[in-house]
Amino acid sequence: MDELIGALLFLLWMGFNIYTAFKKRNKEAANRPTPTPQHKKQQPRTESTFDEIVREIRKAAEQKKEPARPPREPATVSYGEEKRRSILAEKERMRAERYKQFVEDQRATEHDANIRQSGTNADNSDTESYAGADFNVDLRQIIIADAVLNRPYK
Repeated sequence: MDELIGALLFLLWMGFNIYTAFKKRNKEAANRPTPTPQHKKQQPRTESTFDEIVREIRKAAEQKKEPARPPREPATVSYGEEKRRSILAEKERMRAERYKQFVEDQRATEHDANIRQSGTNADNSDTESYAGADFNVDLRQIIIADAVLNRPYK
């Protein structure tokens, strides 16, 4: 109950402060002189600025008009020029085909060399690694290790 009374007194105090501030603002506004609007001199309208700018642009365009050019004639290619272009295109096509063939041959030789190299290394490494190895295998230990490694996760 004491809390309710304290809250009520607080709200009344806040309301009173807001009311007094409002009254004070209104009183100050009434005492303040209102500014009188100053009348601006109206300038006589002669013509709009936009119309003047458009006229200036038209005058400048009329002064700068260039004489009409005669239409261009379509470019003609002589038979010799056309033949030379086709020969150049054929040479370029042949050069591209030779390059593709060269690349394919290089890849094939490198691939064959890699296969030969890996085959000789595999034969040598197998015989050398197993030469001194002892083949006593405990099958029981292998099964236990497999079960431990492949157990399900929780």
